[in-house]
Amino acid sequence: MTLTLTRALEIDIKLIPVEEDKALLLARRLWEFDGRPIEPQALRRSLERILTLCQREGVRYPAILLRRKKELERGTWAPDPALAIPEELPGDPNCTICRGAGVITNPGGLSGRNCECYIRKRSAKRDPATPEQALDCQPRRGSSLSSLE
Repeated sequence: MTLTLTRALEIDIKLIPVEEDKALLLARRLWEFDGRPIEPQALRRSLERILTLCQREGVRYPAILLRRKKELERGTWAPDPALAIPEELPGDPNCTICRGAGVITNPGGLSGRNCECYIRKRSAKRDPATPEQALDCQPRRGSSLSSLE
């Protein structure tokens, strides 16, 4: 499972009003641009940047973002340390287009598409590396695909 901003901040997305979706999308993009920080001080700086940009642009942001920033400053809340365990990114971590997320957001931010690095990585996992693995991929007699032969 990929780490998301809402998971890192323990936000219940169902409680976010529709009017604040744009700010949440902006927050996610800035957080990812900042390198998906989980360490409390880095996360606090990222949240400060998100809130400042939302305020400057006149975008209504979810109150939980300010609450988490204040809790981080006071030390009354911190992200779950288990989230800091590195997990495999869906894409190539060295990709300059998606930064390893595997997804490119389309203009307008309402939809996206798979990045080329994600497509290459996914197809490499499906391509058998050895002849033995290729045999394991063959449909077996009695399977639903064998009727097509």
